[in-house]
Amino acid sequence: MSMESIGEKLTQQREQRSISIDQAARETHIAKRFLEALENEHFDTFPGESYLIGFLRNYGDYLELDSDELISLYKNTQIQEQPSPIDELLDTKPKPNYPLIISILVAVTVIAGGAFLLAGLGSGSGGRTADNNTASARQQSESPERDIRETVSFNSEILEQEFSPMTAVEVSVGDEQYRIEIGEITSPLLLHSDRETLELSPNEISLVDMDGDETPDIRVMLKSFLDNGNPVIRFDRIIAGTNAQTPNSPATEAAAQESLVNPGRSIEPSRERPVQQLTGLTDTGANLLVEAIFRGPVMFRFMNADGEIQQRMYGSGERFQTEISDDGYFWISNAGKLQFSVNGQNIRLGSDGQPRAFQIRKTPEGTELAPLY
Repeated sequence: MSMESIGEKLTQQREQRSISIDQAARETHIAKRFLEALENEHFDTFPGESYLIGFLRNYGDYLELDSDELISLYKNTQIQEQPSPIDELLDTKPKPNYPLIISILVAVTVIAGGAFLLAGLGSGSGGRTADNNTASARQQSESPERDIRETVSFNSEILEQEFSPMTAVEVSVGDEQYRIEIGEITSPLLLHSDRETLELSPNEISLVDMDGDETPDIRVMLKSFLDNGNPVIRFDRIIAGTNAQTPNSPATEAAAQESLVNPGRSIEPSRERPVQQLTGLTDTGANLLVEAIFRGPVMFRFMNADGEIQQRMYGSGERFQTEISDDGYFWISNAGKLQFSVNGQNIRLGSDGQPRAFQIRKTPEGTELAPLY
């Protein structure tokens, strides 16, 4: 396979699987412009080779290609494209013209001396300008811009997913756009908004005023860190008129935690979905067997009645299985990429790219699937 066919192979495999570039960006959490750069072989788009190789590996795995082969081909071609060292081995450099060099050095010395005298005459104002320029440069170095490599839009009520380092989340508030930036992954995790820096530990919640009107606009919760070190973060939009207390207060965190597991009702009427009765599951004494078979990348989270949590990113062909005695809570990032069943009864949860959160619970009448808000 030649270098030219790397991009073609990525594109052909994606199209054969009927995946759009937008869907691929959403499911891999790789910015669309980087996926397009890989498919078009615009490798200078990437901030460094390590990022290029990482994205190439992740994209290859996502498309079920041999990512090691893709990376080896890329590296081999990079070696082939380096200029030949033959010119460096041949002594073809001309002899130096020493008289000309000496004349140039004398001229430079005379010019430098004149410039020094002129600078001394104008030191009163020039010194202040230099001081100002130095102060400006120092101020810029003290607050450098982060090298953001991916941007995610938060325009709905809820956003929950795995985030890579150096990712920006664009938050729409009214007609304006604001940003929360995730820098290098640390613990506690630092999130930088336009107005403040948040410091979050797992299961910690903060309320954020994005537009400066002294009213919180979003709620941010660090759910956990995955095995690869990346954080899972949940963003909730705060609907105007709800009871939003002071950020990080114990009452606020308790209320926020409670609202993250709130079956069957919503403060936003347009989000309401009915409770679904699961037919044929009327034996309230036996445990429920819940199975999920994954057909693509899905962030999957399960919490049992004791509050124990299982969470990770699943890939195509993997399987999750558990038994529920009374109830269990599920959060799914991509409902169209898994087959979900309870006691062998398949349940359609949604389409590709659609997140779902719900509770499976027993009632005297049978088994229900209740939406979470």
